[in-house]
Amino acid sequence: MLAPRRRWFQVSVRTLLAIVAVLALWLAWGMHWVKSRNDAMRELKADPRVAIVYQGGVLPPKPWRELPVTLRLLQAEPVAFIRLDGNHFVQDDAEILQALFPEASVTK
Repeated sequence: MLAPRRRWFQVSVRTLLAIVAVLALWLAWGMHWVKSRNDAMRELKADPRVAIVYQGGVLPPKPWRELPVTLRLLQAEPVAFIRLDGNHFVQDDAEILQALFPEASVTK
């Protein structure tokens, strides 16, 4: 008597398209996040009142504040510290930067 053959996991085309759509949305969201980070970094580098320290710089990286997986997969550059000097920066600017750079310590 022959043993029953193992059946492979089967996925319908509709399920496969749904999975691909979810992955594409996740990737698009991550690419938008990286583009927003790059745009913000370009503006911050142009402003002399902003100090930026990368994780390879003076401050040691904080192990409990890493880059999210999405940003690591898209090869975003990790930032350890952003310091905003001057009176023209408001608290909302620091909160926006903290949302864009969750691994960084943003101070005003």
